[in-house]
Amino acid sequence: MLDHTSILLRFKEFRYDERLLGLQFAVTIGEFNEWSGSTAYVPGTHKYIYDGIHMRDKIESWKIFFIDNYKQFSAPPGSFICWHPRLIHSTMPNKTNTPRVLLLLHAAEKTTARRLDIVDPQANEAIRTT
Repeated sequence: MLDHTSILLRFKEFRYDERLLGLQFAVTIGEFNEWSGSTAYVPGTHKYIYDGIHMRDKIESWKIFFIDNYKQFSAPPGSFICWHPRLIHSTMPNKTNTPRVLLLLHAAEKTTARRLDIVDPQANEAIRTT
C-alpha cells in the first residue's frame, strides 16, 4: 500500500513546484470499488508541498497518515477519473478473484513534458542505469 509514484515528485526540479504541471487520468475497465482494490487517496493532499523522495524513504510514517485519512474511489466500468499528480494515492488490495483492470494515463504540460523527456530514464535511454 501507498505506492504513490507521481512522476513529477520523482525528480528534484519538480518536487516543490506549486504549479499544476500535469494531471493523471484513469478509465475503469472493470468494476472499481473497495473489493476490487480501487485507488485510495487522501483528500486535499494535492495542496501539500512535500518531498516524494522523503515519502518513499520514510514510508512507514506516511503509511500511518495514509491509513488514518484515506477514501476510496468507487466507479462502474467505463468511468473516467482524473486527479492532481500531487494527490497522495495508492492502489489497495484486490479482495476478488478477478484482476483489477484500468487504463492509466499521465499528462504533463508541454514544457514539463519536454523536460521529462530529458531527465526521465524511462524516456531517455542515454541516462538509464539498468
